[in-house]
Amino acid sequence: MIVFIAYTKLGYYHPWQIGKALLGYFSEKRRLGGDVLSVNKWGFPIGTLMCSVDKPGQLPTDTVFTDEMHALRTQYAGRLGYFGKFAVIPSLQGKLVGKQLLANAVTEWSFAHGVEVAVMMVNPAHVGLYRRYGAVEISRTDGTRGLEKAPAVLLVLDFSAPNKVREYREQYLRLNELQTEISKAEGDFVAS
Repeated sequence: MIVFIAYTKLGYYHPWQIGKALLGYFSEKRRLGGDVLSVNKWGFPIGTLMCSVDKPGQLPTDTVFTDEMHALRTQYAGRLGYFGKFAVIPSLQGKLVGKQLLANAVTEWSFAHGVEVAVMMVNPAHVGLYRRYGAVEISRTDGTRGLEKAPAVLLVLDFSAPNKVREYREQYLRLNELQTEISKAEGDFVAS
């Protein structure tokens, strides 16, 4: 559902266009062996982010930024991941859904898969959003193959560098630890 809404926002209005875009989405997920992280509300996904461990020659970034991806693989051998298909229902954008997705990707998912650095190919209009989280622009192009000649920016998010996502996640984990300690202390107090 979230992908459907995201594609209609991108200008795919005809059911055939949306169906073709959705087919491409799930085909990419299967090809990359990726995981789709989601944030749910009322039992429905309101935001999604596809995460995948680096697969040389198979990432969407490989067809557009060939030289840059080769350099990144050399620099971050075996620690590189890919974040893509980031979508949040338009009416809920700016309401911390995206932050929650990125925080989960940077912490739990990346730790489980040994990923320390993620590459993302984004629309130039959205670069500011990712920069707030510590992403660094590597390259940009005015038109890309395979993306209907849309402009794109290659960003790198190094999890070891200080960034807002890690800061928010650490605050969240500290709050959870405090809540657990308080609950335990209350339980001990009631028991005695």
